[in-house]
Amino acid sequence: MYTPSKEWCEPFILQEQHIRKIIEIIENRRIENASSEYDPIYKYKRLDDYERKTNDINDLFKEDNCGRVRITSLKISCKDYLFAGSGLNYEIEFNSCEGSETFDMGFMFFKSISLGVKGEDRDISELLFNELDAYITNTIISHKHRWLVRILKRITPLGFMSVMMFFLIISSFTSLLLKKGPSNRQEIINNAVSSKDISQKLDTLLQLQQSEDVSNGVRPFIVIALLITLVVFFVLMSKKIRKKIYSYYPFVFDFGVSSEDYKTRTSKIKWLIGIIGTLALSVLANFLYNIISSGL
Repeated sequence: MYTPSKEWCEPFILQEQHIRKIIEIIENRRIENASSEYDPIYKYKRLDDYERKTNDINDLFKEDNCGRVRITSLKISCKDYLFAGSGLNYEIEFNSCEGSETFDMGFMFFKSISLGVKGEDRDISELLFNELDAYITNTIISHKHRWLVRILKRITPLGFMSVMMFFLIISSFTSLLLKKGPSNRQEIINNAVSSKDISQKLDTLLQLQQSEDVSNGVRPFIVIALLITLVVFFVLMSKKIRKKIYSYYPFVFDFGVSSEDYKTRTSKIKWLIGIIGTLALSVLANFLYNIISSGL
């Protein structure tokens, strides 16, 4: 049996017309005299853990799909896909990270879209698979949000925590290198006081002032990095906060009686990333400036 399959971790916006087009593609590839077991079954899950399986596509579109009852996953498959032994069988699934049990481990194990086809006839199976694959890739996947998901993959909570800890260690180590030891500083002051050379006194004063400026410049970097690390830590500890952030990710079931304005929701995660990115760049720029100005 020919069994092509594929999994993606890609952003998507799934609307009613997309679901109807998927069904149309499946029906167009229906084998002649295929039984009713080929007919699509819709299984969906909501944020409140309610699950339903139905043969009527209109049941899906009658869902409110907003707030606590918004849809977090949808599977379209024929009856015997798992135990397929003959004919043509298919399964298409879309998942939001809100309803995923594995997403807390990050994007490494999360798949937002999966597609599988099983069939005795290789040519017919391949045609169905390729047509569904092309439609999902070119139409349902949100290409304008791909950059956002790529960024999120790199700053998942564990990865972001590691980066901040790295900054803390580097900043602490650098501050120790830049800060003069107490005995050395006092010795420089004593030599300058005892010296009769005015130029030496001025040079000493400038040297001490520069050392103090660098030390003062490093301290804000350490404080801000520590604060960001603490915020990330509390986010990791709070499942409620994580769930709220997940709702902003661009894995969207945009259909139903009163579906939410997902453009507003996805814009919030862009806004959040923009603030974090601006803060990180400004802190890093200030840190590098102080290192360069110190003459190291």
